[in-house]
Amino acid sequence: MRGAIEQEWLRLQAGTGFKPGAPLSDELPTAGAVGAFNTFQNGVIHWSPGTGAHEVHGAFYGYWAGQGWERGPLGYPLTNEQGAAAGGVFQVFQSGTLYWSPATGAHKVSGSFYQLWASLGFERSFLGFPTSEELPAAGGVFQRFQGGTLYWSPATGAHSVSGAFYSHWAARGWERGTLGYPTSQELAGANGVYQNFQGGTLTWTRASGVVRQSKAFYANCTDVWNTIGSPLYAGQQGYSRDLDRDGDGVACEVDPR
Repeated sequence: MRGAIEQEWLRLQAGTGFKPGAPLSDELPTAGAVGAFNTFQNGVIHWSPGTGAHEVHGAFYGYWAGQGWERGPLGYPLTNEQGAAAGGVFQVFQSGTLYWSPATGAHKVSGSFYQLWASLGFERSFLGFPTSEELPAAGGVFQRFQGGTLYWSPATGAHSVSGAFYSHWAARGWERGTLGYPTSQELAGANGVYQNFQGGTLTWTRASGVVRQSKAFYANCTDVWNTIGSPLYAGQQGYSRDLDRDGDGVACEVDPR
């Protein structure tokens, strides 16, 4: 043991957190002799010129090893394991981040899903921790979290679907149904919330507690309120300037019934 790996081992051994323990191997070269690693009683320390020396242990080591270590899709670790909310932990790698909690186990989040999840507040958001890997969908991908599911397609980007909207959408075939993929996050309306999909808009109102699906065309504001029970916003299916008399982006603001 020498160099950066030895320095990281000494630092961890002297600290109050994770301790690698005694070395079980000499320093060995990694794939293609790009980097090096040492095995210890409680984990490993991997080093490369571009990433420095970082430990990997426990559930994250098991996951990473199962993916092929540094030769796999994650690459080398960029950080040590760090604390997350709700008793969880995370660790950043070159091509993704691993998250673990007692309730969910270890899963990778990367790319567009990581960016969306980060913008919402990571595991502290309504989504919580990931509960699956990224999985294939019809023309896209999805990933499950404790509080909802993220969906992505080339045409729509990444959006979450959760709660009553997810139940309604799932009952109609998810992205394979007439609604297609989500094209927005859940948005606040005057009387509740709504979410746009490729094939329409789902609306939930506090008064009814029911999810309603928009139509492509509304004859008048009575038709709007009979269908979705709320005003119609620009961007929602069926919105038109004819219904939005004052041009403020909200049609049929008053229930005419």
